[in-house]
This record gives sequence, C-alpha cells and structure tokens, in this order.
Amino acid sequence: MTRKEPAFVQYNPQQHDQDAIARLIFESDPEMNTLVYGPEPVAVIRELLDTEQSYYLPEYTLLAVSDDRPVGVVTAYPTEKRAQMDSLASQGMMQSMGTWQTIRKMPLFLKMGKMLGGDIRNGGLYIHTL
Repeated sequence: MTRKEPAFVQYNPQQHDQDAIARLIFESDPEMNTLVYGPEPVAVIRELLDTEQSYYLPEYTLLAVSDDRPVGVVTAYPTEKRAQMDSLASQGMMQSMGTWQTIRKMPLFLKMGKMLGGDIRNGGLYIHTL
C-alpha cells in the first residue's frame, strides 16, 4: 500500500474526525492544554470544536491529512482579530468547562496573556496551535 503525501485542507466539522483532531490539538502541548482545560482536556477540546465560540473555528484551522486521516493541525488567525478571538474563546470555555471552572482559571489566563502578549503588530498571523 502506497502512502499519500500529507496535504493541507481546511477543517470541515461535518467531514473530519473531531475526536482525532481534539487529540492532535491536545498533543500539540499536553502540559499547557491540561493546565488550561483541566483534568479532561481532550473532552473539552472536542466540545470546543463543536462550537462557534473557540479558537478552533474552521476558517482558521488547517489540517494536514494523509491517507484521508488528520495527522496534524494548525490554527492561526489574523493578528487584528486577536482580541475578538480571545473573547469568543472565553465564552466557549465557560460553556465547555463551566463558568466556575473558567473563573477559577482567570489568574492563569491573565498570567498567560502577559507571558504571550507583547507587541503583536497588525498585518500578521497569530499561530495558536501547531
């Protein structure tokens, strides 16, 4: 059996295996994703893939696909949309993790914002997941 070279395709929630994509997103940074999403990070990420209130919107998510299965994921959006994306993701996390759990993680999110913030110029691309 000959393996196909990976191709990049736009993420399509109706077409692609969301469980596999959630695992790939988790595996992009297991420690950080566990810290952010709690004890069941893959389940939370899977739920976030099902909402329009997350970083993983189809228009900003590309999949590397080989032999018709996802083998990699990139989520990136224009830097001009960073504040909007952060706001959307906060709403989605409240729905997926619960309001209390999200509020409890607020100090972590503020610290992450300071660590990952800085001068991000418009006209660029912010890579959220690789």
